[in-house]
Amino acid sequence: MKYIIVVMVLLVGLLSCGKDDNPLSSKEKLVGTWDIMDDDGDIFRTCDFRSSGVSECSYPEGSFFEGKVIILSWEIEDNLLSENPAIDDGLTYYPWIMEWLDDDSFILTQSNDEDTKMIARRVK
Repeated sequence: MKYIIVVMVLLVGLLSCGKDDNPLSSKEKLVGTWDIMDDDGDIFRTCDFRSSGVSECSYPEGSFFEGKVIILSWEIEDNLLSENPAIDDGLTYYPWIMEWLDDDSFILTQSNDEDTKMIARRVK
């Protein structure tokens, strides 16, 4: 009987070792550098999301905003990613609906136009 209890305790211990008791929140997962790609797989922009709630985004050669670097403040509430420019550029920014695929990729859907989707992949 003593051996059965020891074996059961060991099994429970081994089975619970692989579980993450504290999964990262969306805010914690988002911190880092991401390539944001359009539905053709072309990089729309690359953003460095910082834990302070600020991101720096740059646009690649050949894009509409080629060479432009913008600073945004960001926040996540529920599954909505809101971004606002540090300097008002006169544009209206709508929140993105976030759908995490795994810790290193997610889909962004524009909340005011659900046909507009982007895919984000972690760079680092």
